[in-house]
Amino acid sequence: MAVIGGGNVAMDAVRTALRTGSKHPFVIYRRSEAEMPASEEEIAECRAEGVEIHTLTQPVRVIAENGKVTGIECIQMALGEPDESGRRRPEPVDGSEFAIEIDALVPAIGQESDWACLTDECACTLSDWGTMSVDAVTLQSQDPDIFAGGDAVTGPATVVEAVAAGKEAAISIDRFIRSEALEAGRERTWEGVKDVPLENVAEIERATMPERPAAQRKSDFKEVQLGFSAETVGGEAGRCLACGVCSECYQCVSACLAQAVDHDQQPEAREVSVGSVILCPGCEPYDPSPLSAFYLYGQNPNVVTSLEFERILSASGPTMGHMKRPGDGAE
Repeated sequence: MAVIGGGNVAMDAVRTALRTGSKHPFVIYRRSEAEMPASEEEIAECRAEGVEIHTLTQPVRVIAENGKVTGIECIQMALGEPDESGRRRPEPVDGSEFAIEIDALVPAIGQESDWACLTDECACTLSDWGTMSVDAVTLQSQDPDIFAGGDAVTGPATVVEAVAAGKEAAISIDRFIRSEALEAGRERTWEGVKDVPLENVAEIERATMPERPAAQRKSDFKEVQLGFSAETVGGEAGRCLACGVCSECYQCVSACLAQAVDHDQQPEAREVSVGSVILCPGCEPYDPSPLSAFYLYGQNPNVVTSLEFERILSASGPTMGHMKRPGDGAE
């Protein structure tokens, strides 16, 4: 069985064929392995399972007899100048045609949207790639009533990107129904972390994911990757540079029950007229444990410090601001 393509879907298809009884499934890809969009892990796992990947090979036509596939005619390719994607364009080599005997064929060369739903009265337009043209921020199309996102706009991408687009489109639709400005406060400029200090930082290689042996896994659909041990996970976490910057996860917003976190708040300078200034920069917290014999701190749960008491009174504290004794939970 021949699988045409070089992405992760092609790798999935050929490995599935191997597991479902195909005696000789292989991949045909028109560029070199360096240009394959499939992840390195997928390619390596394919090769470990004995799957052949014919690179720089372009299918020309399918050969059939009596309505059944019997072969595929191909031509060898050579890499030329880079195209608009930045990858070197494959060009056919004259006189290098050859045929491969097959009895099954799976094209895995991409996807496209079915736009039969767009009728003549729709003002939407499509890009040269066959995707919907929308505003990059609001996801509104040229037809004000139609919003689009996900693969319909980006082409085949990830589930995460599609879900993110769905959330942004929902905000736009809500504002559109309310006759509010769709763009207000939404366009952001994301900047990567810069000047991370690397002094005295040991360079540690990423841990290799343990896998089931290829001879065992290629006959079933059980998990290939076995996962890390707790020790390895701790080691991987220890590789973090701890840049100390916000990763935009927004968990602080959802965790604050008092809704006191405005994640979009921007710094602003203010001048306040005052008659005097008292400086209270703080000091090191006092450790009351040496006085445990006198005050039973650490022995009686109802003996707390002022900081612990303040935490109990906090809306985000252990009792959400409700005054309860730590010992028995009574008011």
